[in-house]
Amino acid sequence: MKKKRKLLLSTIVMALALVVFLPFYIFLATDNNGTGTISGVFTVINPAHDVTIQLRQGASVVSTTVVHIVPANTEEPAGFMFNSLPGGTYDLVFSQPGHTQLTFNNVIVADGPVSLGQDANFPSQLPLRPGNITGSGQVNISDLNVLLQNWLGDYENANFTGSGQVNIADLNLLLSNWMAVSVIAYASLTGGQTPTPSPTSAPSPTPSESPIPGQSPQPSPSPSVPPTPTPMPSESPIPLQSPSPLQSPPPEGLPQSGITLPNRRLTDAERAEWIDEYWAMGGPYAFELEIARLINEVRGEHNLEPVQVDYMLMMSARFYVQQKANLSLPLGHNQGPYMDTAYGATHGAAANITEAFGVRLRWNGGNGASGHMSAASLVSSWMDSQAHSNFILSPEHRFIGIGSHTRGATGAFHYLLLNDIR
Repeated sequence: MKKKRKLLLSTIVMALALVVFLPFYIFLATDNNGTGTISGVFTVINPAHDVTIQLRQGASVVSTTVVHIVPANTEEPAGFMFNSLPGGTYDLVFSQPGHTQLTFNNVIVADGPVSLGQDANFPSQLPLRPGNITGSGQVNISDLNVLLQNWLGDYENANFTGSGQVNIADLNLLLSNWMAVSVIAYASLTGGQTPTPSPTSAPSPTPSESPIPGQSPQPSPSPSVPPTPTPMPSESPIPLQSPSPLQSPPPEGLPQSGITLPNRRLTDAERAEWIDEYWAMGGPYAFELEIARLINEVRGEHNLEPVQVDYMLMMSARFYVQQKANLSLPLGHNQGPYMDTAYGATHGAAANITEAFGVRLRWNGGNGASGHMSAASLVSSWMDSQAHSNFILSPEHRFIGIGSHTRGATGAFHYLLLNDIR
């Protein structure tokens, strides 16, 4: 009898607990399903493969969707949407089999929709380039070896054309994208709205001494940041050996933007148009990527970690040198229409340009040079200068961007940016 009473009492207690706590649990579960959405439309370079999109938070995959591409029409836009997202910061990873990836970071979701079509940093054509079979993030000799090992086979990651057989068409695609890299981009919008930047104060710039005629100016030392590199010295550099199996084109053969930059800051619409043209011109040049490879080679010789090519820094550096060329400005750190804030006056015009593309530079300045026709001579010349080599060999650096632009009689302009934060 006592056992029956205890059993009945336990049953009543459990029932009461369910009545009290179950609605609370359901409320929590429902509350975790937010009202935010992320959507976008895009085209692809190679429509032969579907696009897989992963929605991530940190190392966790929140959701995955596969977007079918219409092979008959490369220009046909495809769309995607992630629904019922709790507020937070998300990353999107776009991939195709055997292609480089695009990672679009820091998409902030509040309670409403986020349309990536409103974000100037989101490319309308995804820079997914065929050739990265191994998934290393760069099209290189390892990918070529895998393709040759699967010659006339049906390995999907090496069959970029989707024909069902790895053949000469796939080899041509791989070689045409030699040294192409996976891209990292950063959202510039918050919850679908453009955030209003808060004003920041910066110390007034310290006037620099005028250089002695006939001598290369030297950067002034700073106790808290690495010295600001100045334009590279004029003495003949000692070339570095380049083991790259394919030669990168000289800078005089680089495609040039059809957009002439004005002597003022670009509007958001103008910047979005320039970004689209950057990708239409092929994105990073092989010449620029060869500079990055040589810099990592030099860092490796000094037991330093390699730096990762960063799409935002690449675009910033390219924009910087194109601005110099279009406005006939000297290759220095402190000229141009992006010098009209205290931060730019202290850190150089390139710092304000990187901010316009979504990255805040931690370090003061970058490495500039003009007239070099090969990546090896350019890197060698930087390494022959104490200030420039110190900048390249800083152990704090994690990301790299290089921009090159043809400049008529002077050959070409080059600019190097390194940063330790995204």
